[in-house]
Amino acid sequence: MGDNGVTLAGEIHYHVNRDSKEALPGVYKVGGYYMTGDFQNVASITNATDSGNAMGWVLADQMLYREKPGSGRGLWGFGALVFSFTNDVNPMTWYFNAGLVCEGLFQSRPRDTTGLAIASGWFGDEANVARNLQGLPERDCEAGIELNHKFVLERGISIQADIQYIIRPAATGELDDALAIGARVSVTF
Repeated sequence: MGDNGVTLAGEIHYHVNRDSKEALPGVYKVGGYYMTGDFQNVASITNATDSGNAMGWVLADQMLYREKPGSGRGLWGFGALVFSFTNDVNPMTWYFNAGLVCEGLFQSRPRDTTGLAIASGWFGDEANVARNLQGLPERDCEAGIELNHKFVLERGISIQADIQYIIRPAATGELDDALAIGARVSVTF
C-alpha cells in the first residue's frame, strides 16, 4: 500500500532429515526481493533518487551434533550471505554472519542455549561517493563478535546474557572498537 510501489519477495527452502530422529536435520534457503518505487541514490548529495531496490540471500541452518537419537540437545551451525543487486540505493552491499548454537551445553541445564557468532557488512563504493564529496571519511566494513547464554528458568521465562565486541564501529576506523554487555528478560504467556 502507499504511493511508492510494491515489494515482491520469494524464498525457496530445502530441508534435510526434517523428521528424522537419528540423522541431523538442516534447512537451506535461497531468496530475494525486488521493491518497485523510488529510493535515494547513495552517491548523491542532492537527494536524487533511482527506481527499484533488490537484494538476495543464501541461508543455512544445520545440526552438527545430536546428544542422542530424538534429542533436541546438540550443536547447530548457521550462516547467511546477503547481497545487493542495486548498489546505487543500498549503502551496505554485502553482509554475512556465521555461528554456532549449543542447546544443553551444561548437563544440569538441558534447555539453556549458548551461542557464538560473527557478523560483518561491507559498504559499497557508491555509498562513499557522496561521503567523499562532503569531506567525510569513507566507510569500508564493520564487524561484530557475540557470545550469549540463555537461561531458561521456567516455562515461558528466560534471561539471556550477552556480550558483543564491535570491530570498526561506523566502518570508518575513526572510532575505537567497542565492548557491549547486555541482558534480556523474556516472559511468554
